[in-house]
Amino acid sequence: YLIESAKAWNTVATDESTYNGKVLILGDNLDFSQTDSDEMNYPFTGKIYGNGYLIENFAGSTGLIKNTGNNLYLNYIQLTKSTCSLIGTINAGSNVAVIGCSIFNGSITSSSVVGGIVRGLLNGQKITLIVNHTKVLNSTILCTGDGQGVGILIGRSDGGHSIELNNCMVRDCWLEAKTRNVGGLIGYVTCSFTASHCEVKDCTIIAENISVGGLVGRMNPATGGISHCEDCEVSHCNIAGTDNVGGLAGFFRYSSMDNCKAINCNISGSAGVGSLVGSAWGDATTTVSQSIALSCNVRGSSTTTTGGVLGNGLGTFVNCIAGKSGEEVYVSPRSGNDVNGTDVTATMTDCSASIVDTPFDLTFPTEEQIKIFPASKLPYVYVTY
Repeated sequence: YLIESAKAWNTVATDESTYNGKVLILGDNLDFSQTDSDEMNYPFTGKIYGNGYLIENFAGSTGLIKNTGNNLYLNYIQLTKSTCSLIGTINAGSNVAVIGCSIFNGSITSSSVVGGIVRGLLNGQKITLIVNHTKVLNSTILCTGDGQGVGILIGRSDGGHSIELNNCMVRDCWLEAKTRNVGGLIGYVTCSFTASHCEVKDCTIIAENISVGGLVGRMNPATGGISHCEDCEVSHCNIAGTDNVGGLAGFFRYSSMDNCKAINCNISGSAGVGSLVGSAWGDATTTVSQSIALSCNVRGSSTTTTGGVLGNGLGTFVNCIAGKSGEEVYVSPRSGNDVNGTDVTATMTDCSASIVDTPFDLTFPTEEQIKIFPASKLPYVYVTY
């Protein structure tokens, strides 16, 4: 079925008997400024090909796709100047793939769980979610209540699900939350989760609560789950919360991270503050290796829980570096060894810190400046998968 107008979309979105299970193809830009914005109001199973056309001024409250059926495939959809996520809720038992999609100039506000691409995954029967080559740019994400899971890409996942993020990008975004578990990619992970070759750049990520990270707010998979980040980078971001604040991960447990970077970031909180990880817990399966922070400011409240690499906790850290010559890290207050807070009982093998006494002068755009989308960033390159 070819969709060439906003009104045609509204027809599809409200007629489950005709369109559920079908292939939908956009044939033109869809501008909702002069008509209603009808979210797909039934658990949609099928495929939607955006073909790079814009879906503009969509004034939804949950998601363009409100909730999912058994199988959903979204390809090259570009949602701009919208007030909702691409997907509201992924229902238990769903298999979902989001390929080459983007949100820009979005303004999404919720009192609950919120994310730009996906708000949340319901607990229950296993969900498989794959997100490849997908972007959120120049958008604001605000959580005004106790959602306990806010991310620029994905809000929260509960239960024994499987999430893969590959080559995803978050740039020039503003995330602000009153709740805990807030991250640049995903807020709260309690399932099997992998993020590979993902980037968070030029963002402000701030919360009035605990567990805030440039990549992940709280990474805490259930028993038997595997959570892993590799080859990911957070750069020029302002990251702030109360306790458990890290350039890459705020709260990190039963998870692993390899070859990740935090560069030119402000990282500030109270207890458990580090340039890479705020607080790490669990056992020897909690590991961070070959990761580095450069030219970052790390500010905590105590030497016992503030460190160059790790603020607080345990686990295993191998070949992790906070600063090197010419790209040192500022840490305040400084502990005795600069690598970690003095309360840390983690195994720190071949880890080092190079610290400067004066903080770096890092400035970040305001929320209003974030909303201005540079035309130079369009168009995106279409990739066939």
